Amino acid sequence: MVAVGAEGRAKLDSCIARLVGVKDDKPGTEVNLAEDELMWIARTARAVFLEQPMLLELNAPINICGDTHGQYHDLLRLFEMGGFPPASNYVFLGDYVDRAKQSIETIGLLLCFKIKYPKTFFLLRGNHECSALNRIYGFFDECKRRYTVKLWRVFGDCFNCMPVAAVVADKIIAMHGGLSPELTSLEQIARIERPTEVPEDGLLCDLLWSDPDPMIMGWGYNTRGVSYTFGHEVIRDFLKQHDLDVVCRAHQVVEDGYEFQAARGLVGGRARGRARGRARQGGPLPQARGAAEEEARGLLRVPRGRPGRGRVRGAVDGRADDAVGRVARRRLRPRLRPPRVRRGLPRRRRRRRRAAAAALRAPGRRPRGRGRARGRPAALLRGLPRPVHGRRRRPRGRRRRRRGGPRGAARGAARGAVRGAARGRAAGEEGHPLLLTAGPRAPYASLSSAPPSRPRRRA
Repeated sequence: MVAVGAEGRAKLDSCIARLVGVKDDKPGTEVNLAEDELMWIARTARAVFLEQPMLLELNAPINICGDTHGQYHDLLRLFEMGGFPPASNYVFLGDYVDRAKQSIETIGLLLCFKIKYPKTFFLLRGNHECSALNRIYGFFDECKRRYTVKLWRVFGDCFNCMPVAAVVADKIIAMHGGLSPELTSLEQIARIERPTEVPEDGLLCDLLWSDPDPMIMGWGYNTRGVSYTFGHEVIRDFLKQHDLDVVCRAHQVVEDGYEFQAARGLVGGRARGRARGRARQGGPLPQARGAAEEEARGLLRVPRGRPGRGRVRGAVDGRADDAVGRVARRRLRPRLRPPRVRRGLPRRRRRRRRAAAAALRAPGRRPRGRGRARGRPAALLRGLPRPVHGRRRRPRGRRRRRRGGPRGAARGAARGAVRGAARGRAAGEEGHPLLLTAGPRAPYASLSSAPPSRPRRRA
């Protein structure tokens, strides 16, 4: 073990007391540790990591926790729920920095607990414990803003020595990402040399980046652009080959903090942020227990329900997701939505459009109404017979166009004669033959003469 000494233990207890002392303060309250203290914590934790193997072998009971991503007050609330060390044993699955604004406090407290309780408190490496990634997603900017770039480099050296996987009670294998097509024996993980950066491909990259996909068979390309995705039969074959029961992972957001897949052969995820603008990333996963206690509580051996039918009795609080899980059901469910109705269209315009469409279906039938309605598409009325009754409305602002030909001339003459007769009758003159001779209320039979005949067309 790494010899800390009395002075080191006093410094460690002082840092833990200051870090835990803000648990009742407002979320976002910073703990301003000295830069020398943080560098000492990172270098001491690096030595502790190098003394332990790359593949940890842990005993139950132990609490398995997902990503924290700099959500420091959520981490404190997690410890309040499960108990502060050494009252409870913990293993975290990586991603302690980036995204949120208190990555330094988060990784500082976790490394302090690792130094003080090296045999009961364990930290695995995540894909964000990589200088190429946390250089972009916030940890570098936080170190530069609050301290110096040198502190970021010291933390990077510590991250390069962290273990990447753990076997709990010989039945559960835990890592941040998932399985790898190159993983044929667990000894391959133990033989990975440290310190090391995360490569672009290979076994170490897959353990930190791969994802399960219930919709594929075998291996597939990952939408992240790194590593692979694996189907449920890959999980079943891996568990059967290595005599394991569950693959436990993080790396993905799920609704309830954790989710079972592949007939309860895989469990993983982290909680999504909901309350007061704080992302609750570090939701605890099911607690791993001893073999006798596992069978009694049904954690590892649970009768499976019908796929796609809600929940079965399971690990935590008597509930767990079914074999297929909600993710598979959500992807298999067809998205059938009713057509959107335009409610802003006036009723009169809709009625006119329906009439125009009906007239188009029956070309021999003349449309009802007063001619060509305003707002009706011109293409629908093209080629239809023109209505004979009613006068076509002319748009406002346009000049009336005079019609030529004998028919237009006859109509204009008749209209002028009617107006002249009206003026003459008002002056006491003789009325026009088309007007009533017996007064304005005389019946049609009292007309003095028949209407004039229709004028002939020119040859």
